[in-house]
Amino acid sequence: METMNATPETYAQMIVALSALGIDCETDERFTNVLDNMLLFALEDGSFEKGKGSGSNQMSTEQAFYAMVAYSRYLADKNTLHNTVNRHGKHADHAG
Repeated sequence: METMNATPETYAQMIVALSALGIDCETDERFTNVLDNMLLFALEDGSFEKGKGSGSNQMSTEQAFYAMVAYSRYLADKNTLHNTVNRHGKHADHAG
């Protein structure tokens, strides 16, 4: 995958989409660098920068964490981020 103009947000959206499609971005040979490439933008304080040397960026950090949650949910065999139906077939906001 070409990384020249990619940002952590680019990789984050790929991770979210792959997780929703049931594709493991760490083991599928077509996408094995996606997570690693996103993590290249991580800073020591846990935030993410948009470009190398640009410093912490709120949107980059939010998107990276969003992707990590999506991938974590995929690994735990939980609903995808965009699936609002809980295990009992009710929407989460009406689960009562």
